[in-house]
Amino acid sequence: MKRSLVSVVLALSCNTQPYTPPPDYIPLTEKPESFLEEAVTQQKNVSQNAITEELTKINVKTYFDSLSPEYKALLDTISWAEYTLEPCLDGISPYQVLVAGEVVEDKHNRYGGKFEKCPGNYFIGFSDHPRIKVKWHNRARASTAAGALQWMEETYDGLRRLKNCGPNNDESCGLFKDITPDSQDEAGIYVVQKQNGVSQEMLELAIQNGNFKPVWKKLARTWASLPYYDKKGKAVGYYRRQRNARSFESLKGKYMEKYEFYKS
Repeated sequence: MKRSLVSVVLALSCNTQPYTPPPDYIPLTEKPESFLEEAVTQQKNVSQNAITEELTKINVKTYFDSLSPEYKALLDTISWAEYTLEPCLDGISPYQVLVAGEVVEDKHNRYGGKFEKCPGNYFIGFSDHPRIKVKWHNRARASTAAGALQWMEETYDGLRRLKNCGPNNDESCGLFKDITPDSQDEAGIYVVQKQNGVSQEMLELAIQNGNFKPVWKKLARTWASLPYYDKKGKAVGYYRRQRNARSFESLKGKYMEKYEFYKS
């Protein structure tokens, strides 16, 4: 029995072909520890690349980012004039600011609250104009001004329905699909450029000459906080009995401050 087993083993060992590794076989020449370290490093790199890619998707440029320093400074200056540039409550965007006063109507439950350290209110949600009515005092007319540039409800709706764009001036201008920051800024530039004629060249000339009065006069019909003329050293707005217009000097100072910031 033993002899027969030995014979079988010897027969098999004589007939067996030598082992040939597959064509894609790569011999392991490094130590197992270093191989594992390299694999972990590669995995970390892949993970970091994936994170970077996701962050890049999130960090999408806004409409405001696409503007020239001159127009960025202009929108910020108007926002400052409307008392919305620097809200007193941390975490509230200028794009959420309501006109100061007491809320008298909020049909769509968009009221967010009051600022703690200064007069003013804010709204929540950007799907549509908040349509909140606010009164400065009991006898005052209710205002629906909202957002960084204080858009009135009727102005918002009018721009939203506007159809004088395109080659034949009969297409929708695509303004105010919502009241997000991008939509507010886009509408602001449309009103500044198309409706009031404040061009890039006009702003550059104002900076060069140090004279912004022509700019403010063009925009005073749209924003009551901007002066239309100077009466005995005091800025007066376009509308009758308006006494809360910012001075020409303060507006120039704020504009140049913002312009230098965005230019750098």
